[in-house]
Amino acid sequence: MNILAAVKREEIKLEKQLGKLNHKSSGVRAAAKALGRSAERDVIGVKKRVLSAAGRGAIAKAAKKRWGFDGDAVVAMKQLEVATQSRRPN
Repeated sequence: MNILAAVKREEIKLEKQLGKLNHKSSGVRAAAKALGRSAERDVIGVKKRVLSAAGRGAIAKAAKKRWGFDGDAVVAMKQLEVATQSRRPN
């Protein structure tokens, strides 16, 4: 019987919490309604942020400059990559 009593107490406690949350949510809804259209927001989807090709290129160029890559270093890295791939056993 102790288990049933404990479950019943937990049920009552959860119902009280649900009542408090319902009360708070109704307050939030009332505040949003009072604010009008300024409180509306589409929750359906977030607009995807798009970066232009020029913007991506500028970021890549800045990163290469920051890390000290120039054209010769990139070519050397690609040649090294090709050379190591040809030596790997299949």
